[in-house]
Amino acid sequence: MPLQFTADLVVESADGLVGRVTGEGSTLRVTTDDPARFVDELRATWPADVRGVGRVGDFLAGEGVSVTISGPRGDVLTLGAEASSLVGRLTTGTRRVAPGRPLTVAPLVRGQVRDMLWGLPASPRARVTVGLVLATLAVCSLLRRRRRS
Repeated sequence: MPLQFTADLVVESADGLVGRVTGEGSTLRVTTDDPARFVDELRATWPADVRGVGRVGDFLAGEGVSVTISGPRGDVLTLGAEASSLVGRLTTGTRRVAPGRPLTVAPLVRGQVRDMLWGLPASPRARVTVGLVLATLAVCSLLRRRRRS
């Protein structure tokens, strides 16, 4: 039987980032005004590479739990049992990591690209992931335009 939650709490990091955690059953939602910054702070606690994020998604799915991180523009990332994404599979090695719509994921991608351009540490896998995500966003954008035409 999956873990069951009832949650409604507000958390604040040492540097003032505020998030609200809500949940019912086996699904948790973290809502914050700055999801890119929230994910950056999580990266310090998660395994270092994108495959590590995939392992977190697989672990949560194995427990029957889902976690969605959302911001003002919508869902940014879903990990765990409710996630199923080809993009997640290509970038993290598992379908149990599902990025949100391109508009909501763009700040995360921009942050990773900024880190690489300014010479901050970024693993080769992170660079490949950014490339795949950017290519996927471009293809999704083109497909969307064709459907509207």
